[in-house]
Amino acid sequence: MARSITAVHGLLLRALRDGGAMGPGDLTRLIEWSARRAEERVPLEAVTAAYLIGAEAWWQVLTETAEPEELAGAGAKLLACLHAAMPAVVLAHLNVQEDLHSEDKRVRRAPLTALLAGRPHEELAAAARVTVAGEHEVVVLAFESNPPARLVQSSLDAQSPAAGFVQVAARRDIGAP
Repeated sequence: MARSITAVHGLLLRALRDGGAMGPGDLTRLIEWSARRAEERVPLEAVTAAYLIGAEAWWQVLTETAEPEELAGAGAKLLACLHAAMPAVVLAHLNVQEDLHSEDKRVRRAPLTALLAGRPHEELAAAARVTVAGEHEVVVLAFESNPPARLVQSSLDAQSPAAGFVQVAARRDIGAP
């Protein structure tokens, strides 16, 4: 995170020097950095905190060196930079997180599909980082309402982390028992 804070601080200083506008190249770099942080599974909260810490350091340096009449303009430039950067950073981060989540879901579903079909599952389970041992049971849960599968999955994961392999597959075509 220190590298990110330093890089953001540098971009903000360059924007101040260049009149306050963040150029397309700077925005591209910010998007690339955010995508990399998402791939490294750095939480979005930590990424946005890095930008705010960088802006805070930038403002601190500025208040110590600028003349009082320069502060209003410098503050406006800082806010303009954050206004341009933050939406791009958040969108890039969320897009990568969504892609990662989809891939995780696919990898996690593969051993379940193999188990239910009676096919070899060992390599798929290893790739999904789950342990499949002994006999297997399939449990079908029916809800009166249709809660999002991700919420059910999160709840099952939280309640049974040692239970091994639990996968929610949302099916709307199964009749009530």
